[in-house]
Amino acid sequence: MSKLCFVIAPIGDEGTEVRRRSDQILAHIIDVAAKECGYETLRADKISEPGIITSQIIQHLLDDPLVIADMTGHNPNVFYELAVRHAIRKPVVQLIEKGEKVPFDVAATRTIQVDHHDLDSVAKCRQEITSQIRAVEKDPADVDTPISAAIDLQQLRRSGNPMEKSAAEIISILQSLNTKIETITSPPAGLVSNQQAMLRKELGMIQEKRESLYEELRVLHERWLRDEDRSKRDKMQKQIADVQSQLALTKSRELMILRELV
Repeated sequence: MSKLCFVIAPIGDEGTEVRRRSDQILAHIIDVAAKECGYETLRADKISEPGIITSQIIQHLLDDPLVIADMTGHNPNVFYELAVRHAIRKPVVQLIEKGEKVPFDVAATRTIQVDHHDLDSVAKCRQEITSQIRAVEKDPADVDTPISAAIDLQQLRRSGNPMEKSAAEIISILQSLNTKIETITSPPAGLVSNQQAMLRKELGMIQEKRESLYEELRVLHERWLRDEDRSKRDKMQKQIADVQSQLALTKSRELMILRELV
């Protein structure tokens, strides 16, 4: 039996360009990719059961094993429904029309871009959707969203464990830096000097290094919590301190670059 994939999308009225595009995306991209992975798709306007449509939509967002969200046009209903899905930390695949800006609040989640007028882009989009579906199916519980990340951060801050509080502060710093980076990574064409280009390249390398260090910190912290051997915990605590020092250095350099670019 097929599993159900609920589709969040700007639907529009019959005969409008919004509806025409939404129908094309559903029929030629989402349906094809979902069926390849064993899913049957359902969009809000296709719900036939009697009852309050809003309640039924919310129920699908809460219950269905997969959601695909088309954020094209920045439709408010789409983002409301996407937030509900993010809040419960269940698998969701995001896509948007190529050339449209992904809003910052959801930019951290990988988003597939598609030009529905370009057959090559359509084929690539189907492949990427299929790839993402198969990736989340390996561990449906391992889903990070902007809302779940904020909740996790709050829990770390409220923890009585000094290591967890330290990790929370580092995460908060990284989020602040990401906000600043978002405002300068897409400057107007023709305004980027060679020096700025080099600085942005270095900024990208620092971001990769920072993410690697944060992952190392997370692994060390988990081992530190599990291991009951005092000597091993002391050794890991020194390793954690070293990683935190490296993170502080990357933060310092990152701030210097940001000051030069702003």
